[in-house]
Amino acid sequence: MKLLSRHFQDTEFFCPCSLCDSSEARVNSATIIALQRIRTAVGVPLTITSGIRCKAHNDAIENSAKNSWHVPRETIPDCSISHHLKPQLVSHAADFTYYDSALRTSEGILRLYVMATQDISVTGLGLYPGRVHLDTRPEGRARWVDKEWSWKK
Repeated sequence: MKLLSRHFQDTEFFCPCSLCDSSEARVNSATIIALQRIRTAVGVPLTITSGIRCKAHNDAIENSAKNSWHVPRETIPDCSISHHLKPQLVSHAADFTYYDSALRTSEGILRLYVMATQDISVTGLGLYPGRVHLDTRPEGRARWVDKEWSWKK
């Protein structure tokens, strides 16, 4: 177990399937920083509901994007000094919600979504019932609201 920020540890992001070893992958640091900023701002614990996903696990999730930013991609570490760096597997996404289920109201989830829009490193953002998707995709921007999300609960 490795602490990634003040409130998040690497095991929270591991793929939940029993078919892969997601401990070999890492979560992009911009994703961790954005999550930590939100956690600090709300002042209550958050839960990662989905972090790193192996391709098989991602494909098994109904309606998941086939090119999901949860699935790690090979990335060369940022370092111009050495040209002998080994590519790393990096995921750029996390779905998260409040640890306390009583806070998972439509208003509470919308609050998390709005807070995430304040961070310029957050390039992908989705609003779902009970959770928010955040990613730091290196190209393009995307915003969406799942068809199941509603003010009514």
